[in-house]
Amino acid sequence: MKQLEKNVKNNRKRMTDLYNKSEKNAAALMQNKSVIKQRRNNALGNRAKILANKSLIKF
Repeated sequence: MKQLEKNVKNNRKRMTDLYNKSEKNAAALMQNKSVIKQRRNNALGNRAKILANKSLIKF
């Protein structure tokens, strides 16, 4: 019985640790997605400016 209680305690700690790690990973993933979205929008904005400047260049 003591071994079973010990196993339950250890498993509960593992589950809690995994849950906390999962929450941190999810938050980091959302932050990364936000950064990627910003960079993509900046790149698209820069592309539009480059195309506008190209039209001003005459060969």
